[in-house]
Amino acid sequence: MNGLLRLRQHFHSLGLNQGFQWIDGSFLEDIENHEDRSPRDVDVVTFVVPVENLTEHPEFPDNVVHGWLKQHFLVDHYFVELNLPPHQLVDQAAYWYSLWSHRRTLQWKGFLQVDLAEQTEGDCLAILENLSDEESGK
Repeated sequence: MNGLLRLRQHFHSLGLNQGFQWIDGSFLEDIENHEDRSPRDVDVVTFVVPVENLTEHPEFPDNVVHGWLKQHFLVDHYFVELNLPPHQLVDQAAYWYSLWSHRRTLQWKGFLQVDLAEQTEGDCLAILENLSDEESGK
């Protein structure tokens, strides 16, 4: 959860705040009880209105590349630009929906949609830190 929240903060710092995210994976599947393990990452597709000056950022493309995001945030992340031609946008939505609408066992499941414009990550990170402190006895 920490990585997902920090990823959202990172996107906001780059000006990526128009769109929404689909969140999925073992992170949402109670994998701890189903397979007796912790989730390895969070799966996210960000449907975003692209920012024109993003390519001018000094760290581009490193700060939006799949491998870099997974390494730094533990998020298996993909982008879908909302300015694609309609048929391509529908193709992308259908692809991700079909991929994420079932568990590997073919059992139906859902995924979470979160508005990208919401910027409450700082508050959420503070709550997580407090919970962590409580668990460690601080």
